[in-house]
Formats: sequence, structure tokens, C-alpha cells
Amino acid sequence: MRGAHPIVSYIQVELTGTEGRAEVCMYTDGSKTEHHVGAGMIAVKNFREIYIGTQRLNIACTIFQAKLQCICMAMDWIRKQRIKF
Repeated sequence: MRGAHPIVSYIQVELTGTEGRAEVCMYTDGSKTEHHVGAGMIAVKNFREIYIGTQRLNIACTIFQAKLQCICMAMDWIRKQRIKF
């Protein structure tokens, strides 16, 4: 996950709650192999990684559940950042 910043797959997030140009870009990815299922997200501000989160999921989870978990991880991180303001 580190260093992987797909230019076409990001969501811009404005932590102040106002519309406009975002300060933080979020990247998420969920994946499944024969032996592992995982979810990860990264927050980038000014081209610097400010947060990286990963989670190993049960092998019974589907790829769709892994991708949904990434979104939930990103939403939780955003919620925690808003509380700090």
C-alpha cells in the first residue's frame, strides 16, 4: 500500500465540512488472495502520507466485504479528525 497512489482512484475530503478543494486525499483498497483477505487506506496531505491503516480480515470474507471495510476505515478516520477541530 505504501507508495501506491493511483491518480484515478481517490476521493478528496474536506475536513472542515465545507465544500471546495480538499486538503486530504484518501486512497482505499481491499483485496483477497487464496490465503489472505485485507483492507487498507491511506490519507495524503500535501503529497505526504499522514495516516496509513491496514486490517487483516477473516478468510471467509469476500472481496466486496474487504472493499467495504476500507471505506468504513476511511470514514472512521474522517470522523475522528473532525472531532479534533
